[in-house]
Amino acid sequence: MATKPQERPDVKADVEAVIARLKAFKAERSLSWPELSNRIGIPTGTLSSFATGNYAGDAARIAGEVLRWFEAEAKQAAMRVSATLEPPAFQATRAGQEIIHLLRWARRGKIAVVATSPGYGKTSALRQFQADTPNVWVATMAPSTGGVATMLAEILDAMGERDIKGSPQMLARRIRDRVRGSGGVIALDDAQHLGEKALDELRGIHDVTGVGVALLGNAGLLQRLEGGGRSVAFAQLFSRISLRIVKNLAYPEDGVMIGRAWGIEDERCLRWLGEQAAKPGGLRSLAMTIELASVLASGEGRAVSFEHLRDAWAQLSHRPHAA
Repeated sequence: MATKPQERPDVKADVEAVIARLKAFKAERSLSWPELSNRIGIPTGTLSSFATGNYAGDAARIAGEVLRWFEAEAKQAAMRVSATLEPPAFQATRAGQEIIHLLRWARRGKIAVVATSPGYGKTSALRQFQADTPNVWVATMAPSTGGVATMLAEILDAMGERDIKGSPQMLARRIRDRVRGSGGVIALDDAQHLGEKALDELRGIHDVTGVGVALLGNAGLLQRLEGGGRSVAFAQLFSRISLRIVKNLAYPEDGVMIGRAWGIEDERCLRWLGEQAAKPGGLRSLAMTIELASVLASGEGRAVSFEHLRDAWAQLSHRPHAA
């Protein structure tokens, strides 16, 4: 039987004080009313009229909702402050260097594929390559964007195009006009969601324009492409893949590098992090473990230790550890 959440007493908010705090926060962060409305979860018209003293409804209730949001934000900020370690910038791990090499190859007008387990570092390397290289358009696919028209719309959005309307033929023409002669790369993350027709459309754009194409996805991406080889569309695409990375697990040395980047120097901790990097979840799980361990350590007023890492790993993986 489901339990009801604990009732909390009504917030006795001073409406004028909440309005002043809300306006100050908006000005400090340079937010528009729609942006602030999205954060708080109160309709824009309601929030703006409340802030100007023109709200015709229960102003005390709106003040209470705003105050509860401020309280939640304060708790979240306290958790961020409590972490003693800061997330590092992009690290040139072995895996990351391999992926960037592949993306450079794709920029020569090739089609390349990265198919790995989650947490390998694909997205981080892709975003770093995009930051360092002109004309790299990154679109992240999802089940809702696996069709031809939806894929093309996502690519145009990644190119900064607006007013994305028209038939798939018109959208494809806009992309071809944009990429022809650019020396660029269309990179699709989570490409395992793309359907056969979408992949064939992408292959056609590549053939006509010579633009580089990089498909990045989970370990089943290349298997899917290979398995679909009986189809003419898959065969035409598969025969054009000139470079591929297929890996199941991250490199242990990358786990050690990530640990050092987070500021961990203890050799026992680093060895353990290297071992965990080569397990399912890879570097993503490792980063979450280190961050949680930092929060646990801060709560005790201590530096991150092996025990904190082990406890954080157990909490995140829902696996008990040996005493």
